[in-house]
Amino acid sequence: MRKGWKRVAESADNQAFGTDEIRDAILPALEEDCRGEISPEFFTNLRRVCADQEASLFKNDVAPSLEGLGNAAGAGLARAVLNYALQQAALGNSPKDIPERALKDALIDRAAKGARQVRRAFLPRIDDATGKQGQGKD
Repeated sequence: MRKGWKRVAESADNQAFGTDEIRDAILPALEEDCRGEISPEFFTNLRRVCADQEASLFKNDVAPSLEGLGNAAGAGLARAVLNYALQQAALGNSPKDIPERALKDALIDRAAKGARQVRRAFLPRIDDATGKQGQGKD
């Protein structure tokens, strides 16, 4: 678990913190994930590919150009952004909207994944305190 998500877990585990403080810890965790897993070059190239297609007089399927970014994406969050970009292209969305929508969808997924990690990190203590078992299954 990255440092940002550890802070979220610590906030969630501390009864002194309310939902606002927990929510406020999630955004820096997502930002840390972005900075660590999405290179500026990858996102610049994603925007360029989409902008070039939008400006083109001859509209072609942007998907082959997006697929060409596969090696630059690697794994992790950048790969998720690329997969969502391909999904947006398949849905016929405007190329100018694809980078933002793909990033938003990937961050929503990452936030959900982070929340599951946080839940698993301190749920065993909740089970021990309540005497209930098996509550942590996702």
